[in-house]
Order: sequence, then structure tokens, then C-alpha cells
Amino acid sequence: MANFWQRGLIALGLTSVLSGTPSLAAEKEHPESEKDKDRTETTADIPASKQSLINVENSNLRVFHKTYNLRASDMIPGKLDSHYIPRNVCRGEQMDKYYHNAHYDPVMNVIVLNQYKMSDADAFKRGLEDFTNRANMPKDLQSALNSFNAALLDSRLATPIKSENGKTIKVYQGPTAKTLSDVAHILSQKGQFKQKDEEWLNRVAFETGLKSAMSVQNYISGINKENASFKTVGHEFGHYQFQQVIDQMEKEGKFMEDLTPQDRLTLHIADEMTQYIHHDKADKTTSEAITDFCADKQNNYFNHYEEPVLAETIGSATYRQWSKQNMNVAEGAVDSKALIQKSGAFLDEVLERVYDNKEELALVKKELESYQSSPSYKNLSNQWRSFVNSTSTEAVEAAQYSRISPEYLTSLHNTRKSTDKASSIEGGFYNNLTDATSLYLKTMPNEDNLARAKAKLAQREASNSGENAVVAQNTQTNATSRTFVLNQTSFEQLR
Repeated sequence: MANFWQRGLIALGLTSVLSGTPSLAAEKEHPESEKDKDRTETTADIPASKQSLINVENSNLRVFHKTYNLRASDMIPGKLDSHYIPRNVCRGEQMDKYYHNAHYDPVMNVIVLNQYKMSDADAFKRGLEDFTNRANMPKDLQSALNSFNAALLDSRLATPIKSENGKTIKVYQGPTAKTLSDVAHILSQKGQFKQKDEEWLNRVAFETGLKSAMSVQNYISGINKENASFKTVGHEFGHYQFQQVIDQMEKEGKFMEDLTPQDRLTLHIADEMTQYIHHDKADKTTSEAITDFCADKQNNYFNHYEEPVLAETIGSATYRQWSKQNMNVAEGAVDSKALIQKSGAFLDEVLERVYDNKEELALVKKELESYQSSPSYKNLSNQWRSFVNSTSTEAVEAAQYSRISPEYLTSLHNTRKSTDKASSIEGGFYNNLTDATSLYLKTMPNEDNLARAKAKLAQREASNSGENAVVAQNTQTNATSRTFVLNQTSFEQLR
């Protein structure tokens, strides 16, 4: 799940063309009219006013669904097979399509949830890959459906009735299959056929590849359900809350440019860890949630987040200028201790504002300190030291002579956000999205989230006694107050 600063970086690359990606290669195989048809089907029942961002420049937080059309040759997110594309070679559009199942975009102030669809014909082609004897199987979906319907209409499956001349005949009077959903419905009708005939129909569905195709569609349906779940939205809302802390600090004259690259990585990890503690694993203790986070996420961050961090820091002219002005020049050399101290203070303040519970804060800080021995952290630290050491006294003095004031830095940030918005809109990423905000407001019950919070409280109560129980109760109260419940009130608070 994309975090608050990475989305801003990725948004800049949405208009870039990536040759050889599955999505673009697949689009080239289909004419424009067919692509347009897909887009129309995605939003056919959505009013035109809701098919794009509402009041883009001053939009409130919204939840959108973005539907991707998958071809048989495309990678299916989360499924490791011959179509799998390693995350470390994914860029731009590929990353958005295959690895960002959901993200909060701070530039647009929206939560985008990925949804996928594949035609039955493509699902059938994809399903055939599971068979080694596919040369002897139906060549396409219609042929497979014809075989299934022939079996369905076989006399063994018919109901005995009397004809007009009094002769007993057998006629199947039920529906035939035109789609994979029809096949699934017919096979689910228990009691309509004798057991041996049910078994025979299931065998025919398997041997013709229909069952494998249905498995593909069921897999995609499962991904969609998870991506659009209440828990997923809560996680991304947590990123929004984290971003509000950063925004408030910048209003107070404390900027992200004050962070070293290694602390920028630490901040990102802290953001994701926060969502694990407060949302993904809200039914577990803080320690257990951190353990799960490490097992699920930390290796990925250590291997794939160096380039975005460097682009946002040393690769940014604004960052370089701002950092140089804050360096202390003594006896012809650059002393970076002040920068390191300022970066550490910034990071500490963010964590203290996010974690008002001291026990949680201590556990999070301890875990983050352990990451300082990771390869990514060390590499970023070395890159930053090289940047500082290569900065001449004259360059620092020149930067100090033409200082960037906090007010000017704020204006640069605002200009960049406006540019990023324009780039994202022009790139088409925010075209034809479905505004699903009202869906979550109206249909997502609070009971599930409250039950998870209560389970967390009960678990902590059971593991503490005496004075520890009193401390735990305070912890529980604070944790509950940060547990996100998506309802009308919580959205009103954002306006």
C-alpha cells in the first residue's frame, strides 16, 4: 500500500510510457473501440458527475474505485505464476496496476482502491494454462460451453414427462449455460439432478476447462473484495491521518527537507507500521502487530525504496538547496551534526504526535532503531554523507547568501502540488474512476471495527494485572480513540 510521500513521487511518472509492460502490450492487441467499450462498462451506471474528481482543487477526502481490465496474458495481482513480474523491476503504471492494491494520494486527497475484471473468454484462455493436455481440449470458451450444454441436454439428465401421444420422453427444461456464471449456477443447484449426473456434469466442466476458468474469475473476485474491504479503507485513512501531522508541522515551519534520506526511509516505515498497529492488526497487541509487520513488509522496504527516497532528497534541487543553507560551516569544512540532530528531532516529533501512548511509542522507536543496520538504511546514509562531504564551503556560503525562506519553500511546495495535480489529471490516471465514498458511508457497519477494538482491549486486560492493568487500561483507551471507524461523522470531521 502506497504511503503518503511515495504516491506524490509516483504521480509524476504516470504519463511516462513503459515499453514492454503487460498492460500496454495487451492494449496494443485490441482496437480503440474495444478499449472504449471496456471503459464504458466500468462506469455505465455511474452519473457523469461522479466519474471524475469532484472539485479537484479543493476536494474533500474521497474513496474511489479504479477498475483495470485484465487480458489473458496479463499478470493477475498477487498470483505467482508464469506471468509474475518482480516488484523490483516494476515502474510507474505497472506498479500502480499490479502492486498498489490501494493507496492514499496526498496530492489529490483521495483513497484509490484497485479493482480488476477479466472477460470470460480471457479467463478461459488463462485457465487452459493449468492443463498439460490442452491441445486436446476445446479451443475457446464457446466450444467448451457447447460441450457442457450438450452434456446438460443429454437424456440421462432429463426429467421423464408424457408427450401428447402418451409416449414417455425425457426433456431438460432448465436453462443452458451462456457464461461462466451460468455454469456455476447450474452446478450449484443441488437436488435438480441425480448424484451420479451431478458428478458427471462437474467432470465435464473440469475436462472442458470451464472449472479452471471459473477459478480464475473467483480469484479475481477475491482480490476485488479484499481491496475494497473496510479494513483496506481504514488502513489508507490511517495514511491520511499521518499526512495531516506532516502538513501541520510544515505549517509551523518544519519541513520534510529537514530529514536526511535515511530518516525519510524510517519515516515511511513508521507510517506503514502505524497502520499495522492501529488498523491491520488492531485485534493484536502492539508487539504482535509489529512482529507481523516485520514478517510481511520490512524486507520489501529494505530492497525497493532506496531510489524513491534518493529522488525525493538528494535528487531534489529544493532539498539540496535547503540542506546546504542549514549546514554549519566551520574552518572551511561542513559540519553535518546540526543537520543530523535536526532530522532526528523532526522524526521524533512526528512519532510523538502520532503515538500519544508512551508504551506504543517506545516499542515503535525500538523497532525503528533496529532498522539502522539494514542495507537500505546504510546505503542511504552513505549517499547522504557523500553529498555532505562533496559540498564545498563556497557552495554552502552561496546557498546561505541566496537563502530560501520558509515562506518561499512553502510556495514551492504548493506549486509542486498544483503541478502534480495537473500531471496526474493530464496523464489520465483519474479518468473514469467510480466515486465509492457514499458506499462506505452507507453500507460499512461500525460493529466489525468496534469488535476488533474490544478484542484488543480484552487481550491486553487478560495479559496484565495490578498496576500493569491500570497502565494497560490507559493504553487501551488511547488505542481505541485512534481506531478508525468510517462513518458520516468521521468524514464530516475532515471538512
